[in-house]
Amino acid sequence: MAILSGVLAPLAVQAADEYSLRIERQPLARVLRELSEQTGLQIVAMFATDHGEASKPVGPLRGEFTAEAALQKLLADSDLTFARVNSNTISITSKPAPAKRAVQAPMPAKKFSPLSYVASAPAHDDVENVLVTGSHIRGARAAGSKLLMIGRDAIESSGQGRLPDALTTLSQNFHGVSEAYTQPTGVYNFNRGAEIQLRGLGPGTTLTLVNGQRQASGGQRGSMVDISSIATSAIERVEILPEGASALYGSDAIGGVINVILRKDFDGLETSVRGATAGGEADETQFAQLWGKTWSRGNVLIGYQYNERDPLRASARSYSAANDDLRAFGGSDYRVLGSNPGTILNAQLQPIAAIPAGQDGTNLTAAQLIPGVVNYADLSSRYWVLPEQKQHTAFMHGSFALTDNWEAFADSRYSSREFELHLANSRRNVTVPASNAFNRIGSTVRVAYDFADDLGVYTLSGRTETVASAAGVAGALSNDWQIKLTGGYAKERNASRIANGINGTALTQFLASSNPAVALNVFGDGSNTNPATLAALRSSSFEQSEWTTTSANVIVDGPLFKGPGGLVRGALGADFRREHLTHVNPAFNVARNVGRDVSAVFTEFAVPLLGPRNARSSESQLELSLAGRYEDYQDVGSTFDPKFGLGWRPLQALKFRGTWGTSFRAPPFHLADSQFQTSFAQVRSVVDPMSQATNGMSQVLVLSGARDDIKEETAEVWTAGVDFAVPLVDNLSIALTYFDIVYDDKIQYPGAHTTYLTQGVQ
Repeated sequence: MAILSGVLAPLAVQAADEYSLRIERQPLARVLRELSEQTGLQIVAMFATDHGEASKPVGPLRGEFTAEAALQKLLADSDLTFARVNSNTISITSKPAPAKRAVQAPMPAKKFSPLSYVASAPAHDDVENVLVTGSHIRGARAAGSKLLMIGRDAIESSGQGRLPDALTTLSQNFHGVSEAYTQPTGVYNFNRGAEIQLRGLGPGTTLTLVNGQRQASGGQRGSMVDISSIATSAIERVEILPEGASALYGSDAIGGVINVILRKDFDGLETSVRGATAGGEADETQFAQLWGKTWSRGNVLIGYQYNERDPLRASARSYSAANDDLRAFGGSDYRVLGSNPGTILNAQLQPIAAIPAGQDGTNLTAAQLIPGVVNYADLSSRYWVLPEQKQHTAFMHGSFALTDNWEAFADSRYSSREFELHLANSRRNVTVPASNAFNRIGSTVRVAYDFADDLGVYTLSGRTETVASAAGVAGALSNDWQIKLTGGYAKERNASRIANGINGTALTQFLASSNPAVALNVFGDGSNTNPATLAALRSSSFEQSEWTTTSANVIVDGPLFKGPGGLVRGALGADFRREHLTHVNPAFNVARNVGRDVSAVFTEFAVPLLGPRNARSSESQLELSLAGRYEDYQDVGSTFDPKFGLGWRPLQALKFRGTWGTSFRAPPFHLADSQFQTSFAQVRSVVDPMSQATNGMSQVLVLSGARDDIKEETAEVWTAGVDFAVPLVDNLSIALTYFDIVYDDKIQYPGAHTTYLTQGVQ
C-alpha cells in the first residue's frame, strides 16, 4: 500500500527543536541526564562528577522549551555555560576565569558517571549517550527516520487516564484492537485489552517495548501486547517509530515500534486523583501514589495506581439505544433474526411468519402465526460497548553506581485487571420436532429465538495478570566504547469465563421432549419454560492462557573512526529469548504446552557524510544509517533484514528524510506445530467483492489450524518525507510522510462470524 500523509504537528508531539519537558527539582547531574533523555540530544558534561555544581539542586522545569532555553534557565545561577556543538550535541563547561587571574588551577580529572552514561574520552568526543528508539547507538537518531515523542505532560494534559486512550489522537495509530467488542478483533481479544496498530496493518504488526524490552504476548492467540497494563503515572514518555524496523528489533516491527519509557529519577512524594464521566456512563476513577528517593550514587522509585471504569451500555447512546436499525442516522439496518417472541423459518432459514406477542406458547397454532412479518432481536438493549474494568498496578525502578564506570539497574511492574462485558450472543436457530410438548403446529418447525429472557444475559468476564521485570548492568569499555547487558522476564496470564451460555446437548434433548414439565417452550412471549429445565440448559465455560517471554541481550557501541563528515559510530549486539505458552480449555478437553527459542545478532552504523565543519552553511548536515539483523527461530527458520536511512538538512528549519528496509512477523509459534493445533476444514460464508449474491457473500471451503511448513509474514517498507519548522511561529511544524508497504504471506483467521453478522443465522 502507498499513502501520503501530511499533518500539522500537534502540541502532544514534539516539533523539531522544541520539547515537552517535565523535570523535577534534583541535583544538576540528574537534571542533565533527564534533559538528554527527554530531548534525545547528546549533552557533553565537560566537568568532573564531583564538581560542586553537579550536586547542586536545580529546577523544576515544566513546559515547552528549546534545549537552549531549558539550559539557560537551569544554569542561570551556576558557574557553568553551554554551547551548541552541532545539531545533536551541546557541551557544558565552566565559565571562563576572570582575566586578572594569571594562573588557573587545573580541573580535576573527569570521572565516568554511569548514571548518565558519560564516557571518559577526549573532551571533544565526550557525549552523554542516551538510547532512543530507532537506534542501538547511544546518542544517535537513525538518519532518515521520523521519531515521535509524547511526554508525560502531554498525556496528562490530554485528560485521558489510560495510555490506549491518550494515543487515540496519534494519526499514525489506526485504532486496531481495542477493548470494545468488535469483530473480527474480538476473536483475538477475549480479555479486552488494547493494542497500538501503527499504519493499521492488523494485530501483532506493531512491536511494543517497555524500556526497550519485549513484553509477553497476549490475546487469545498471542497476537498482541496489551498496553492497558501500563500505568500512566509510571510513564516518562512514549517514543513512536512509525516505520518498519525489523533490522533493529526483529519480528513484529512491520508497521513500526512503540517504546514506553518509564520514570526513573524522582525525589519525593506524588499523589494524583482523577475522575471522569462520559454522558453519565463509563465513569472513571483513578488514584496514583509515587515515592522516590535520589542520592549521589543511585535512585529508587516505587509507585501504585488504581483504575476503575463503569461499563458503557449501548442503550445509553441515541445512535444505538433503539435497535440495530441505523437507517435513521444514515446507516444500514443491522438487525438480525432471533428474538422473543421468535420467527418461524423455512428450510432455507428464511423468515416466513412471526410468532405473536402476548401469549405463553402453550397452545399456539399455525393459524395464529402472522405471515410475512419478522420479529427482529433488539440486541442493543442489553449490549455493553465498553466493559466494566478494575485494575491494580504496582511498579518500581532502581539504579546504583557500582563503580565510577559501572551502573546496575532493575525495574519491575505488576498489573491485575478484572473485566465484565455483556454480549448479545443468546440467539439461536432451533429445530423443534413434532414431539415437542408445545409444538401445536403439527410438524417439525424451525424457529429463530432469543434465550436472553430464559437464561439471562450472555456475559464474558475474566482477569488478566501482567508481570514484567528486567535487570542489567551498563558501563564503559576501552576506547570510548560502552556495553549494556540486560535480562528480562515477562508474563501475561488471561483467564476468561462465559456465563449464561447454552448447552447444545441439553438443547436438543429438551426440544424433543414430549413432557411439558421438561420440554423447552420457544413459542411464547417471554420465558415460559420450567426453571429446572432452564437451569440444566444454562452452561458456562472457562479457559486460561499464560504467555511468557524470557530474554537476554547484550549491546556494545562506540566510535569507529573519524570520517569527512564527523565521527562514524557503530553498535553490535545479540539477543536470545524463550517464548512459551500453556493453555487449558476444559470444555474442549484442551491442554497445550508449547514453546520455542529465538536467537539473533545485529549491527548498526551511523555515518555522517556532511558535517557542519565542511558544509557551506553551519546548519547543513547529511547523515546515513545502516542496520542489519539475522534472526533464527527454532520452528520456522531464519531471516535477515536490512535497513538504510538518509537524512539531509540543508537549512535548520528544513529536513529531507527517507528509509528503506525489509521487515517480518514470525507466526505465533503455536500455529507452527500441527501436533499442538489440529487443522480442520469447514464451509463458511465470507465477504466476497466478486460475489453475485445480493448479500455480497460467497461460500468457501476453509482449511484452518496449524501447519508445520508455515513461514513468516514479510514486508518491504520504504518512506520518504520532509519536515519544515515554520519560521516565526512557535510550536508549529509541518511533516509530510509518504510510506509504501508491500505485505506478503499474511496469516489470516477467516471469521465464522461473517455469517452471523450478515445473515442473522449460524
